[in-house]
Amino acid sequence: MTDIIKQRLIGALLLLIVIVAVASFLITNAHYENKEVIEQPEFTSSIEPLVADIIEPEREILLDPHQLGNQENNVEIADTLTDTLPTPTPTTSPKPTPTPATWPRPGVPVEERWQTMQMRVRLLRRAAARSPR
Repeated sequence: MTDIIKQRLIGALLLLIVIVAVASFLITNAHYENKEVIEQPEFTSSIEPLVADIIEPEREILLDPHQLGNQENNVEIADTLTDTLPTPTPTTSPKPTPTPATWPRPGVPVEERWQTMQMRVRLLRRAAARSPR
């Protein structure tokens, strides 16, 4: 057997021994006591109505402080609200004007643009040559 296989075998055996030792320790310290089961008395209950919470219909008064129950009043309120609302006026937004293209810029001669592009290509080639592959 090679050294690596021997190390793995020894490690597995040590791990197994540790697991068995912990398991036996936990089992020996466990307390197996037979506790007596306490019997609970049989549940017998009945629902009884509470007399104090009942409200008699003649004592119950519905409050209507804004007189919303009156239908004629509601129609009058709705009419006054619609009369006071401002009417919306249609607005027209100005249409955006198209902007001219920014490249090629007007006023820059073609030779200058060509030189700028050649310089950019040279810089990119130098950067590519310096970077490790």
